[in-house]
Amino acid sequence: MELAISKAKTQNVAVVGIVQMHHIGRLGHYVEMAAAEKMVGMVWAGGYSEEAPASVPFGGSRRVLHTNPISIGMPAGEESAMMFDWATTALSGVKVDNAYHRNEPLPPNAIVDKDGVPTTNAADFFDGGGHLPFGGHKGYTLMMTTEFLGRIFTGSDSYVHAQRAGAIMRHQGVTMIAFKADLFQPFADYAARADEMEQRVRAIPPAPGFDEVLAPGDMEARSREQRRRDGIPIADDIWENFTKAAASVGVNIK
Repeated sequence: MELAISKAKTQNVAVVGIVQMHHIGRLGHYVEMAAAEKMVGMVWAGGYSEEAPASVPFGGSRRVLHTNPISIGMPAGEESAMMFDWATTALSGVKVDNAYHRNEPLPPNAIVDKDGVPTTNAADFFDGGGHLPFGGHKGYTLMMTTEFLGRIFTGSDSYVHAQRAGAIMRHQGVTMIAFKADLFQPFADYAARADEMEQRVRAIPPAPGFDEVLAPGDMEARSREQRRRDGIPIADDIWENFTKAAASVGVNIK
């Protein structure tokens, strides 16, 4: 993303492809980098299903795709950047994993069992089931788009090394896009319109069961502020996994 931003500063638009890497972490971090430079940022990541498929296609009963994450961020003026970062499956892989280990049910329409039948039992996923795309056929089309822009567009299959990255990451390809938010108007005008749009959305009366209406990115901004102030909460079972992993390499953490 640093390279994309640097190129976009002189060329207005930049597209960067990345191959031969391991887990790149939270995608939202990279689009926030672009937004901080008054640019729109996009991240499309695919290729995880070539050796380790985990998601069924819309209308399918067998795994062929993966969680294929996407993130887009857009700068604002005084308001926080408008951004999102999510898997194109109904749930991320770690949420299914956590539900399995905690013996908790999953929400409906998140996974199917080995026969393609919807289920809320996380154990069914590990018994040959698969993720469902969010939003039915609409999420499925975004999942496929991410696979195209992530793996196929970057040509990541040509850079696979049998001894590197592991089954999920070996074919990983990521496309990052950055372009100036003021390509068609002065940034001050863009920022004013962006702020007004966020404020207009937040001003809508909440529906029953909701306390307020948020703009995309509000929840993340609030969490960042709270955790910088109060620290990062870690669930007991996740902390236990940390300590076990540390102990396996000779590190004792309290």
